Amino acid sequence: MTRFALALAFLLASKAAIAQGAMPANSVTVRNLTLVNLTQLPVEDYQQIAQDIESRRYQSDWPSEIRNRVHYAFQQRGYFRAEVGEAESTVITEIPGEMVIDVAFRVNAGSLYHLDSIVVRGCKAFSVEQVRAQLPISLGELFDVEKVREGLANLRRLYADAGFINFTPVPDTEVLDQGNRLRLVLTLDEGVRFYFGDLKLTGLPRQSEAAQTLGADWASYKGKPYSGTELETFVKQHQELLPPGFRIEHSLAVRQDAKSHTVAIEILP
Repeated sequence: MTRFALALAFLLASKAAIAQGAMPANSVTVRNLTLVNLTQLPVEDYQQIAQDIESRRYQSDWPSEIRNRVHYAFQQRGYFRAEVGEAESTVITEIPGEMVIDVAFRVNAGSLYHLDSIVVRGCKAFSVEQVRAQLPISLGELFDVEKVREGLANLRRLYADAGFINFTPVPDTEVLDQGNRLRLVLTLDEGVRFYFGDLKLTGLPRQSEAAQTLGADWASYKGKPYSGTELETFVKQHQELLPPGFRIEHSLAVRQDAKSHTVAIEILP
């Protein structure tokens, strides 16, 4: 049995980390993607990979970014141990701020791998069955790293909404000796449970009617396990009482107290 760590930098990253961002000042566009040395990849898969690569714009680190995307695309399709060589590129056009290239990669796709089993370690707050239910991948199907990534995101939401805001899942894989089968091993560091603490209304006059209503309504939250979903619900239900221009991503501070295991919420000006 051989152990392989999953591409943690990719799997543990948020979806935004691999989503197309804003156009950079100096961008690179791929006109044609060529994958060399492929024999077993279905034509429709090749076309999907090429379409994805060619639809994006890249920055100065484009060789590694495109290579990583190609590698990830193969791992999504069950080629868990695919090998992708360095980029071989040809500049088609170049003007200030933008370059168009053709790029080729030599790929050794290797064998297709299927999910044999899932082992969960360290779960206490939830049952093993509840943890496994967060993974949108079934035993016996092709091992798709994107489905594992989605499962990790589901687990973070599950635990975060139960107060375990520092929860960390660590995925690993074991290649079994017989057949092209993988065992997925999830080691969970649950951390401690946090609870809603005080609501601080820095952005509102203390004696205002809005501040008094918010404080009174917050009483039913205080002491409950912290939940980002419930916090968002509270904000939406009281939107009209909050300061003008309030935006949850800029006007709300969430502060942990490691000693009391509470989370203080502050409404900012």
